[in-house]
Amino acid sequence: MYDLDGIHLAEFHTWACLDCKTYYRPSYYTHKKARFYYSDNQRADPQHFQVHCHFGMSYRLARMFWQSQMLGHTSHFNLANLFNVTHFNSQQVPTHAGTSHSFSPKMSPELARDAVDLFSLLRRCKRRGAILQLNAHGQQEDRLLPTMARELHHVANHGSKYRDHFCSYCVKVFEVEHGGNVALKAIRAVVTDGLTIGHWRCSASSVQLEELAHRANAPPPNGVVRRATLHFPGGRKFKNLFEPRSHRGNGGLRNPQEETLHPKIDAESAWFQSAGRSFRSP
Repeated sequence: MYDLDGIHLAEFHTWACLDCKTYYRPSYYTHKKARFYYSDNQRADPQHFQVHCHFGMSYRLARMFWQSQMLGHTSHFNLANLFNVTHFNSQQVPTHAGTSHSFSPKMSPELARDAVDLFSLLRRCKRRGAILQLNAHGQQEDRLLPTMARELHHVANHGSKYRDHFCSYCVKVFEVEHGGNVALKAIRAVVTDGLTIGHWRCSASSVQLEELAHRANAPPPNGVVRRATLHFPGGRKFKNLFEPRSHRGNGGLRNPQEETLHPKIDAESAWFQSAGRSFRSP
């Protein structure tokens, strides 16, 4: 059992109902080739969960790993390596000598990876009041991938607390009639290009942009428009933000010397002009 304070010896017991062929383990039960993780209503352990057959982890350690990956982009290898360097070499680690199975209590990168993925899935299911269900056969990684894909599909269709923003600048709602029924549809834009926070990026597909270009009697763009200033009322303000102006107490007037120091951007083409050379924005 892995925890913030090191490695602990734990006993995992498995119970079985011979009539219905259901097997009960510390964090889940197995029935008809499916694995169902206990919920809070089923009195799930609030402090620990079973990751692999012989290994468990505390929720507080899994949360630290999860936050380390989000904030520090720490790899699974480095998570396991950091834990082993901190605890394995300086602690009297319990062994399993005398048993029929031989395995090391040292944390592996695969266990760190599966623990973080399983922790994230359990966390999301708990927030929605759902039961986490996995395939009972195969490696843990193979069991988790289909469930992770379903969670991503759920986020894409239902959103999350970070994708619930709507305003007149980024969403346009209109009615669509089909087969005598009227439905509300929405066109959404995002406020990031996936590379730099704060950069506008049109969320329309290449096909949609090509159709819009033909309607406007303009040549179709080459791929997705990254800064479609005509798509939002703040386009002029956005363009003015990239005009170089002095900030040394001259009232915001243009400084000829700054023209060569700061790159200018053409908001229509997203090309930078600087010191006699040009390059495209990322």
